[in-house]
Amino acid sequence: MSLIDNENLFCEDQAITASGDTDSTNVIDVLAAGKGAGNLIPIVGRVTTTFTSGGSAKLQMKVYTGTAADDVSTLLTQSDAIAVATCAQGYKFKIPALPKSGVLRFLKITWAVTAAKMTAGAVSAYIGTPEETNVT
Repeated sequence: MSLIDNENLFCEDQAITASGDTDSTNVIDVLAAGKGAGNLIPIVGRVTTTFTSGGSAKLQMKVYTGTAADDVSTLLTQSDAIAVATCAQGYKFKIPALPKSGVLRFLKITWAVTAAKMTAGAVSAYIGTPEETNVT
């Protein structure tokens, strides 16, 4: 079992209760995190608190990159938009491996809520493998 440190953590139990886009708590500097351009960077997103909505909301995990921590705006990849009924505690977002080219120094996650507003729910996201068992 490996551990997840703060250098690899986008967010931990971050509440997503708005409509629209919410950026992850942290922006990761892939050089400080020991990763680098051209290397496989596995991204894991997990629901830590079951989501609820007053309507037909969907949640999507998007991965962005940039050359500066305050300008991480180039979309690299994204999950499918997942219906609120599927966003139960333990659900893992399916993100394909990041491309070997195009990854710049900084990464962030944006949680996109479509349709209705979420009334409850939280997520965690990190650089690591989906088999991690030390994150709830």
